[in-house]
Amino acid sequence: MNSRFIARAVGVGAWAGALLGRPLAHATFLHMPRVELEDQYGRQHTLGSEFRAANIVLLADQAGSAQLDGWIRALCGRYGERVPLLGVARLRGVPPVARPLVRALFRRHVPHPVLLDWSGEVVEQLAFAPGRANVLLVDAAGHVTRRWEGAASAETLDACFRAIDALLNGSAPPPARAVPPPVPPEQASSKAPPAL
Repeated sequence: MNSRFIARAVGVGAWAGALLGRPLAHATFLHMPRVELEDQYGRQHTLGSEFRAANIVLLADQAGSAQLDGWIRALCGRYGERVPLLGVARLRGVPPVARPLVRALFRRHVPHPVLLDWSGEVVEQLAFAPGRANVLLVDAAGHVTRRWEGAASAETLDACFRAIDALLNGSAPPPARAVPPPVPPEQASSKAPPAL
Protein backbone atom coordinates (compact mmCIF):
# COMPACT_ATOMS: atom_id res chain seq x y z
CA MET A 1 0.00 0.00 0.00
CA ASN A 2 1.36 3.39 -0.80
CA SER A 3 1.29 6.32 1.57
CA ARG A 4 -1.20 8.30 -0.54
CA PHE A 5 -3.75 5.53 -0.24
CA ILE A 6 -3.22 5.31 3.52
CA ALA A 7 -3.51 9.08 3.87
CA ARG A 8 -6.76 9.01 1.89
CA ALA A 9 -8.04 6.11 4.03
CA VAL A 10 -7.20 8.04 7.20
CA GLY A 11 -9.06 11.10 5.90
CA VAL A 12 -12.08 9.07 4.85
CA GLY A 13 -12.03 7.14 8.12
CA ALA A 14 -11.93 10.35 10.16
CA TRP A 15 -14.91 11.65 8.20
CA ALA A 16 -16.82 8.37 8.57
CA GLY A 17 -16.03 8.27 12.30
CA ALA A 18 -17.39 11.80 12.74
CA LEU A 19 -20.50 10.96 10.74
CA LEU A 20 -21.21 7.84 12.77
CA GLY A 21 -20.45 9.55 16.07
CA ARG A 22 -17.50 7.24 16.64
CA PRO A 23 -14.10 8.80 17.30
CA LEU A 24 -11.17 7.91 15.09
CA ALA A 25 -9.75 6.13 18.12
CA HIS A 26 -12.06 3.21 17.26
CA ALA A 27 -11.79 3.24 13.47
CA THR A 28 -11.28 -0.16 11.85
CA PHE A 29 -10.02 0.61 8.37
CA LEU A 30 -6.24 0.90 8.63
CA HIS A 31 -3.90 -1.81 7.47
CA MET A 32 -0.41 -2.20 8.90
CA PRO A 33 2.18 -1.03 6.38
CA ARG A 34 4.91 -3.46 5.42
CA VAL A 35 8.15 -1.62 6.18
CA GLU A 36 11.55 -2.40 7.61
CA LEU A 37 12.83 -0.60 10.69
CA GLU A 38 15.83 -1.16 12.93
CA ASP A 39 15.56 -1.72 16.66
CA GLN A 40 17.90 -0.24 19.27
CA TYR A 41 20.29 -3.18 18.77
CA GLY A 42 20.66 -2.49 15.05
CA ARG A 43 18.59 -5.53 13.97
CA GLN A 44 16.20 -5.15 11.04
CA HIS A 45 12.52 -6.01 11.64
CA THR A 46 9.76 -6.10 9.06
CA LEU A 47 6.64 -4.46 10.42
CA GLY A 48 3.52 -5.90 8.85
CA SER A 49 5.03 -9.19 7.71
CA GLU A 50 3.55 -11.84 10.04
CA PHE A 51 0.69 -11.61 12.47
CA ARG A 52 -0.95 -13.98 14.90
CA ALA A 53 -4.69 -13.97 15.59
CA ALA A 54 -4.27 -10.95 17.89
CA ASN A 55 -1.30 -8.55 18.03
CA ILE A 56 -0.62 -5.31 19.85
CA VAL A 57 1.41 -2.52 18.26
CA LEU A 58 2.43 0.26 20.63
CA LEU A 59 3.32 3.66 19.14
CA ALA A 60 4.76 6.50 21.20
CA ASP A 61 6.89 9.58 21.09
CA GLN A 62 8.87 10.74 24.12
CA ALA A 63 5.84 12.27 25.85
CA GLY A 64 3.59 9.27 25.12
CA SER A 65 6.16 6.73 26.28
CA ALA A 66 5.38 7.58 29.91
CA GLN A 67 1.89 6.12 29.37
CA LEU A 68 3.05 2.75 28.01
CA ASP A 69 3.99 0.98 31.24
CA GLY A 70 0.41 0.40 32.40
CA TRP A 71 -0.53 -1.06 29.02
CA ILE A 72 2.52 -3.32 28.79
CA ARG A 73 2.20 -4.67 32.35
CA ALA A 74 -1.51 -5.42 31.96
CA LEU A 75 -1.20 -7.01 28.52
CA CYS A 76 1.84 -9.12 29.42
CA GLY A 77 0.26 -10.11 32.73
CA ARG A 78 -2.91 -11.33 31.07
CA TYR A 79 -1.66 -12.79 27.79
CA GLY A 80 2.07 -13.46 28.21
CA GLU A 81 3.49 -14.76 24.93
CA ARG A 82 0.07 -15.49 23.34
CA VAL A 83 -0.32 -11.90 22.12
CA PRO A 84 2.85 -10.35 20.70
CA LEU A 85 3.60 -6.74 21.60
CA LEU A 86 5.60 -4.65 19.15
CA GLY A 87 6.79 -1.18 20.08
CA VAL A 88 7.52 1.57 17.58
CA ALA A 89 9.17 4.78 18.79
CA ARG A 90 8.50 7.97 16.85
CA LEU A 91 11.84 9.78 16.85
CA ARG A 92 11.31 12.46 14.24
CA GLY A 93 13.40 15.48 15.07
CA VAL A 94 16.31 13.57 16.58
CA PRO A 95 19.37 14.82 14.68
CA PRO A 96 21.55 12.12 13.10
CA VAL A 97 24.46 13.03 15.37
CA ALA A 98 22.34 12.18 18.46
CA ARG A 99 20.99 8.86 17.16
CA PRO A 100 23.77 6.68 18.65
CA LEU A 101 23.06 8.21 22.06
CA VAL A 102 19.32 7.58 21.70
CA ARG A 103 19.98 3.96 20.69
CA ALA A 104 22.22 3.53 23.74
CA LEU A 105 19.51 4.95 26.02
CA PHE A 106 16.96 2.51 24.57
CA ARG A 107 19.39 -0.41 25.02
CA ARG A 108 20.03 0.60 28.62
CA HIS A 109 16.40 1.11 29.66
CA VAL A 110 14.35 -1.14 27.36
CA PRO A 111 15.52 -4.75 27.06
CA HIS A 112 12.94 -5.83 24.45
CA PRO A 113 13.26 -4.68 20.83
CA VAL A 114 11.71 -1.31 19.99
CA LEU A 115 11.54 -0.29 16.34
CA LEU A 116 13.03 3.16 15.78
CA ASP A 117 11.07 5.35 13.36
CA TRP A 118 13.54 8.20 12.84
CA SER A 119 11.46 9.93 10.15
CA GLY A 120 8.09 9.48 11.87
CA GLU A 121 6.56 8.41 8.54
CA VAL A 122 5.58 4.91 9.67
CA VAL A 123 3.64 6.02 12.75
CA GLU A 124 2.02 8.85 10.80
CA GLN A 125 0.58 6.26 8.38
CA LEU A 126 -1.23 4.80 11.38
CA ALA A 127 -2.95 8.07 12.40
CA PHE A 128 -0.50 8.60 15.26
CA ALA A 129 -1.69 10.88 18.08
CA PRO A 130 1.39 12.69 19.45
CA GLY A 131 1.96 13.06 23.18
CA ARG A 132 -0.04 9.92 24.01
CA ALA A 133 0.47 6.18 23.98
CA ASN A 134 -1.17 4.76 20.85
CA VAL A 135 -2.24 1.13 21.31
CA LEU A 136 -3.33 -0.72 18.17
CA LEU A 137 -4.96 -4.14 18.07
CA VAL A 138 -4.07 -5.86 14.81
CA ASP A 139 -5.70 -9.04 13.48
CA ALA A 140 -4.06 -11.89 11.55
CA ALA A 141 -4.69 -10.12 8.22
CA GLY A 142 -2.87 -6.98 9.39
CA HIS A 143 -5.99 -4.85 9.89
CA VAL A 144 -6.03 -2.43 12.80
CA THR A 145 -9.30 -3.51 14.39
CA ARG A 146 -9.23 -1.32 17.50
CA ARG A 147 -7.22 1.60 18.82
CA TRP A 148 -6.79 3.26 22.20
CA GLU A 149 -4.89 6.42 23.10
CA GLY A 150 -3.47 7.66 26.38
CA ALA A 151 -2.75 5.97 29.67
CA ALA A 152 -4.29 2.62 30.52
CA SER A 153 -7.39 2.79 32.71
CA ALA A 154 -9.70 0.09 34.02
CA GLU A 155 -12.23 0.99 31.31
CA THR A 156 -9.77 1.02 28.38
CA LEU A 157 -8.05 -2.17 29.55
CA ASP A 158 -11.42 -3.94 29.86
CA ALA A 159 -12.34 -2.89 26.31
CA CYS A 160 -8.91 -3.95 25.07
CA PHE A 161 -9.12 -7.35 26.79
CA ARG A 162 -12.60 -7.98 25.37
CA ALA A 163 -11.43 -7.11 21.85
CA ILE A 164 -8.32 -9.31 22.14
CA ASP A 165 -10.33 -12.22 23.57
CA ALA A 166 -12.79 -11.94 20.68
CA LEU A 167 -9.94 -12.17 18.15
CA LEU A 168 -8.33 -15.08 20.00
CA ASN A 169 -11.66 -16.91 20.10
CA GLY A 170 -12.39 -16.18 16.44
CA SER A 171 -15.59 -14.30 17.23
CA ALA A 172 -14.49 -10.81 16.23
CA PRO A 173 -16.31 -9.29 13.26
CA PRO A 174 -14.19 -8.49 10.22
CA PRO A 175 -12.80 -4.96 10.06
CA ALA A 176 -15.24 -2.38 8.74
CA ARG A 177 -14.42 -0.81 5.42
CA ALA A 178 -13.99 2.90 5.06
CA VAL A 179 -17.17 4.51 3.82
CA PRO A 180 -16.93 7.17 1.10
CA PRO A 181 -18.44 10.52 2.03
CA PRO A 182 -22.00 11.23 0.88
CA VAL A 183 -22.52 13.32 -2.21
CA PRO A 184 -23.25 16.94 -1.28
CA PRO A 185 -26.73 18.09 -2.44
CA GLU A 186 -25.28 20.41 -5.10
CA GLN A 187 -23.37 17.48 -6.65
CA ALA A 188 -26.15 14.93 -6.25
CA SER A 189 -27.72 15.88 -9.55
CA SER A 190 -24.46 15.56 -11.48
CA LYS A 191 -23.03 12.19 -12.42
CA ALA A 192 -19.51 13.06 -11.24
CA PRO A 193 -18.19 11.05 -8.27
CA PRO A 194 -17.51 13.01 -5.08
CA ALA A 195 -13.96 14.26 -4.58
CA LEU A 196 -12.09 12.88 -1.59
